[in-house]
Amino acid sequence: TVLVTDSGLGGLSVLADLEAGLRAARGHRSVTLVFANALPDRARTYGEMATTDEQVATFDRALDGFVAAYRPDVVLVACNTLSVLYPLTRFAARGDVPVLGIVDAGAAALHARLRGEPGAAALLLGTPTTISSGAHARALAALGTPPGRIVGQACPALESEIQADPASDLVRSLVEAYAVEAREALARLSPRRVVAGLCCSHYGYARRAFEEALPAELGVPVDVVDPNAEISRSLLARVRAAAYPGTATRVEVVSRAELPAGEREAIAALLEARSPKSAAALRGYRRRPDLFDLPR
Repeated sequence: TVLVTDSGLGGLSVLADLEAGLRAARGHRSVTLVFANALPDRARTYGEMATTDEQVATFDRALDGFVAAYRPDVVLVACNTLSVLYPLTRFAARGDVPVLGIVDAGAAALHARLRGEPGAAALLLGTPTTISSGAHARALAALGTPPGRIVGQACPALESEIQADPASDLVRSLVEAYAVEAREALARLSPRRVVAGLCCSHYGYARRAFEEALPAELGVPVDVVDPNAEISRSLLARVRAAAYPGTATRVEVVSRAELPAGEREAIAALLEARSPKSAAALRGYRRRPDLFDLPR
C-alpha cells in the first residue's frame, strides 16, 4: 500500500505516475494506491493558518489519521509545503512508516542539472510558504550548489488558480508576471541558462505555460524540472521489475475537505491518458470528515 498526500490536488500527478509505473514494472502481485488530501477543510488552508505550529500540528494529525485508516507501507509527501513541515512533526520523530519527501527529490534533480551547467542559475518557483522556508535552497546548498546561484520566486495564489483551471488565461498571466519578477532577481547573476524548479506540486499541470513564459521573459534558455516526476521516479527505481506476470492496482482518493466537482474534473482530465484509474478515483472520490482530528 502506497499513500500519497498533498494539501491540494497537485500530488495526484504523482499518484497517476505511480499507478502506471507500478503496473508496467510488474514488481508486485497487487498494489493499493491511496491519495489522501491533508487539507482539513476548504476554509482552513495551510497557507492561511496563523502560525507554523498550527500547520505542523494539523499535518501531524493528518498523518496519524492516514496511517490508522490505511496502514501504508510507504508515504509520499507530494507537496512542497508539507515536505517542509514534515520534519517538525511528532510523526517524523517516531519514524513508524518510511516517508519520502518531494523537497529532497526535487533538490537532487535540480542539482544534477546545475552540476553540468557552470554558468546556470537555479530559479525556485513555489508558494510563499515554501519559498520563505528556504528548504530547497538549503537542500541544494547541502548537495554542493553555491548559494549565490540560487534565486527564489514566490508565486502567491498561483496554485489555487491552477487547481481551478490549469489552462486558464489567468494562470498564464500570473506565470508571466512572476517570470518578470524573477528576471529582476536573476539579473545580478547574468546566467547563461536557468534551471527552473516547479516547487509546488500543482505547477506541473501548467508546465507548458512555464516552458513558454520563462524563456521569453528571462531571455535565456530555461530547463524546467518538475519534482513530482522525480519523487515518482525515486520510488519506482526501488521496484524489482518483472517479478510477477502482472500487477493488479487499486486506486482510492479520499479527503476530509470537500473537493468541488469543477476542480476534480479539471485535474481528472489531465490524468486520464496516463492513468484512467487515477482519473476515475478522483471523479468518484470518497469524502471522510472523520479522516483525521483537528488540533485544539
